[in-house]
Amino acid sequence: MNYRLYIITFVFCCFITPLRAYDLQKQLYSQIFSAPLLASKPEKRINHFADLFLNKPYRANTLENDGEEKLTIKLDVFDCVTYVETITALTLVSFSPNKSFSDFNDTIRKLRYRDGIINGYGSRLHYFSEWSIQNSSTGVLTDITKQLGGVPIKRNVSLMSSKPDLYPGIISNTILKQIKISEANLSEHTFYYLPKKNVRNMTGPLPDGSIIAIVTSNQRIFISHTGFARTINNTTHLQHASQRRKKVVISREPLYKYLDNSKTSIGIMVLTINRAD
Repeated sequence: MNYRLYIITFVFCCFITPLRAYDLQKQLYSQIFSAPLLASKPEKRINHFADLFLNKPYRANTLENDGEEKLTIKLDVFDCVTYVETITALTLVSFSPNKSFSDFNDTIRKLRYRDGIINGYGSRLHYFSEWSIQNSSTGVLTDITKQLGGVPIKRNVSLMSSKPDLYPGIISNTILKQIKISEANLSEHTFYYLPKKNVRNMTGPLPDGSIIAIVTSNQRIFISHTGFARTINNTTHLQHASQRRKKVVISREPLYKYLDNSKTSIGIMVLTINRAD
């Protein structure tokens, strides 16, 4: 009898736990739009949504799950990419007459997966550089790095395929092949970035609410961190999910000092979020 009770309880918990997780995220989402939005400009809405999550905890690899690849929504914990992705999606959905949780999920899916289609681990845009390319091509983002004085750069991207054992989702040669194809395409792409010294010598702030993608010196990858430009006293700071401070914060120091204090950062890309009408 005790064994039967244990089995029934175990089965019940297996089914109820995912439902509770989904309902929790849905509840958190409903609270975001519980009050009317007064800001009409995208950059103001970006700042509004970004501030809602200040001090929320940082957690690395928030999208990694056991089993089959599925859409994961977390509004209570972030890594740097999911923070930027969440704020981008909320900004886009906020201009829609229907701000349902289902619409938000669809927007995340289109941002996160290649061509918006979930087809296993390899279909996710693991490299933020590929994320920026796809979402610029669909009109969600505008890469303004070049017009700000950015210089060209290319990389032989291979971080994931060179160390597949570090990525639990790479469970087959088929998935590894998908990753290698993605890396080959990125390696052919010419990016533009603003070197550190250019950021340091800028006479004014970067566009408030723009996405800041930090370019690393690691030759196997392009972008190592991301966040948003936040203007404070006419100076750009970085609003981001910080691994070092273990939460979502606005950097204490200006962006140029943040970059100067990093031995591996060589510059930035700058992208703006476009209003979805």
